[in-house]
Amino acid sequence: YMTDGTGAGTKMLQPSGGLADALNTSVFNGAAVLDTMLFFAGNYDSKNAELWMIEDTIPSSSVPYAKRAHSIVIYPNPNDGNFTLQLGNADFKNGSISVYDVLGREIYSQSQIPNSRLQITLDIPKGIYLVKVQLDEAVITKRITVE
Repeated sequence: YMTDGTGAGTKMLQPSGGLADALNTSVFNGAAVLDTMLFFAGNYDSKNAELWMIEDTIPSSSVPYAKRAHSIVIYPNPNDGNFTLQLGNADFKNGSISVYDVLGREIYSQSQIPNSRLQITLDIPKGIYLVKVQLDEAVITKRITVE
């Protein structure tokens, strides 16, 4: 979607076949992250491919407990599907973690983070994945690379 903030100024942007066709795995060429943007290539129609971009537009100052984003470390990265999530600030009541592939499919979920250090083992193909950590109201997303 693209919007100017009004209902009349909000438009859905998608190829004629929809996002599923755009991300057809036969032509999907992976993804790259730059600052707050995720870039990826995909089909626009049956003949043409194009560069797509999704940007995180929520300013970090508007997210409660945004300071926690800087206290989350994932290592090693790149990894082989085995990595450690380290929280520098364990002052939260509810925490959960999810891992998504670049098509947005959830491939791992854990509804509780028991302490500030969590070892995660995934049997997944090589590629780029997004790790979403929710600590109370704050949501932090980090990228990992599986080699």
